[in-house]
Amino acid sequence: MYDKFFKHLKDKHNIKLNQQQRDAAVHKDGPCLVLAVPGAGKTTVLITRLAILTSIHGVDPKSILCLTFSRASASDMKERYRELFSDIAPEGITFSTIHSFALSVIRNYENITGKKYKIIEDMKDRINKVSMLKGIYREINNEYIGEDAYEELVNKIGYVKNAMLDIETYKDSSINNFDEIYKKYNEEKSRHGYIDYDDMLTLSYKILNENSSLLEFYRNRYKYILVDEAQDSSLVQNKVIELIASPRNNIYMVGDDDQSIYGFRAADPSQMLNFSSTYNGAKLYFMEQNFRSTENIVRLADKFIKANEKRYNKNLKSDREAGGRQEVVEVEDEKEQLELIIQRLNKLQSKKVGAILYRNNLSAVPLVDAFDRRGIKFYMKDSKGGLLKYRVTQDVLAILSVSLNKFDRDSFERIYFKVNSYLSKEVISYIKSLEENVSVFDGVRKCPQLSKWQKDKFREFEGRFKELSYKSPNRAINYILYQLGYKDYLNKSSSDKGESIQSYEMVLAALESIADNTSSIAQFMIRIQDIETLMEESKYNKNKDAVTLTTIHSAKGLEFDTCFIVDAINGVFPYCESQIEPGILPESDDYEEERRLFYVGMTRAKNNLYIFDIKSWNGQFTQISDFIKAIRKIMEANGGVGRIILKDFESSMVAPNPLNININPGNNVYHTSFGYGKVISIEKDTIVVDFNNSGIKKMLLSLCINEKKLRICG
Repeated sequence: MYDKFFKHLKDKHNIKLNQQQRDAAVHKDGPCLVLAVPGAGKTTVLITRLAILTSIHGVDPKSILCLTFSRASASDMKERYRELFSDIAPEGITFSTIHSFALSVIRNYENITGKKYKIIEDMKDRINKVSMLKGIYREINNEYIGEDAYEELVNKIGYVKNAMLDIETYKDSSINNFDEIYKKYNEEKSRHGYIDYDDMLTLSYKILNENSSLLEFYRNRYKYILVDEAQDSSLVQNKVIELIASPRNNIYMVGDDDQSIYGFRAADPSQMLNFSSTYNGAKLYFMEQNFRSTENIVRLADKFIKANEKRYNKNLKSDREAGGRQEVVEVEDEKEQLELIIQRLNKLQSKKVGAILYRNNLSAVPLVDAFDRRGIKFYMKDSKGGLLKYRVTQDVLAILSVSLNKFDRDSFERIYFKVNSYLSKEVISYIKSLEENVSVFDGVRKCPQLSKWQKDKFREFEGRFKELSYKSPNRAINYILYQLGYKDYLNKSSSDKGESIQSYEMVLAALESIADNTSSIAQFMIRIQDIETLMEESKYNKNKDAVTLTTIHSAKGLEFDTCFIVDAINGVFPYCESQIEPGILPESDDYEEERRLFYVGMTRAKNNLYIFDIKSWNGQFTQISDFIKAIRKIMEANGGVGRIILKDFESSMVAPNPLNININPGNNVYHTSFGYGKVISIEKDTIVVDFNNSGIKKMLLSLCINEKKLRICG
């Protein structure tokens, strides 16, 4: 029945489906879940199934709804369907995002009832989503919200709606008074007749549940429903689909539970895992052949992801022979990681075939800085992760601005309570009431409310700011943290907000990487702005010979000849909030998602995969990533799967180098990377040095000696 169709596909388009793909493509009626591993050709199978429905079974294309989760994907699928099958299959299929479909339900409901809804994200006037949410946050918490915290707030609101959670029982400690903000935001939207993108889903579900005639309209219109990237769908999205699919249940879902990586958006792989319970008589089809990657990469990824417990058991196979390079590369620090990446990039025939993948956009900052200095073109898939949106960056820049410009009252108001100024809000209000030609420090001295004790303390405080203005950028950051007390503020803020200090450390590490390559505070502040611009302008390099820099989240669905996974250390990847105690605590859903994310990163590579194991990061000794441990174990147990490029760190720590006895606390030393400094302490093989221009660094003493990086100065 289908032989002629598949012959046409092969003869005209050189597409030959394997048996697993054919089985999935010819499914006609009833619920069906297609589990497609990375690089399995799922989109080809999905549109082939559409063509079979319309050209062989005579299904009216207007009765088919094909849902995906981005406009680009919907457009691409429609174009590929037309390109492959326009000569044999009729057009008229609805290709849509789930949000667009939900909006169509709402617009039809408006026509029936006369009620109107405006989308708040589309509002350009005084009342818009940003101003409304920021205003509500300030009203309830009596403080301004930073850009990074605002982004988290928006994500959290979307999460609650997509997961269909009850705000009365939902608890969140990362955002002060989240429940109050959530309720107030919904009240304000309702008062203005606004809905947001997440409301499209919850509102359309409510409408379909309560309006039987409208529900029947969609059930009669769409007799066949196909869902792409099913692992990315949330509970409310699945509930909407379930409603309109019933009672025929001609629902065809394609996805991979092992690639569900959007938990922060309420994407829930359990919806796929429970598919057979939701839809009685469901058929499951497995597409396990990867057409993208070499056999080595596929074998490595397959063994790695099988450590997850909540998944369908799939056995990845490669369509290609073993080849390329798959390496875990052990490096001393992030600087050596960067140098090795540049070396490998320069050996590629084209930079365009390479991609650098990371867990957090902050990892891109030193890459952008170095690539710009070296003349290496780069393209950023997502350029919204610059430094300026983070509260820590804004604070550091405000402190530096006050040190250079004593008249910067706005910056002083931002940081006075974060750096032990001993001042109250009343004093700040007094300063702001003075004429503009009065500096903040003169204003404080004039304040009649200041006690003698406060004046004495503030005199010391002013002296520290004057000293700060003469320091090198790296030294200045260290001074801000430890002499002005900003690190104490971050520790307290972390504890109060229930956030990990690691998130602050990542921002500071990115700032210090820029500071390493600038000679003055003014140059440092300008360079941060420059890097923001470079990130934004990199989008114009998309079709040029440029290496791609991207988070793994944004890399999903993409493929590259050569991939570099960087900054894979515990606390960064896997992310600190996902940490567990192996062998003692059961693996959490978050931790399994972190493993899925690493798996997605690995499977972007077609031929070459380099995973970097960093021994020290931002001057601190690191914990090896749990995931690198797992990959090294797989490599060691399976010859030919990959190589581990090791430095002999373990042997260097067995017996201290005889030269170590000559270095003691108080010695002046010189380091080839950090310059001159003084030894603060030595404990076993760890040395702590306060460098003149680079601040305090903790290092492996034996490594410094053996690699001739550190020597005593007279």
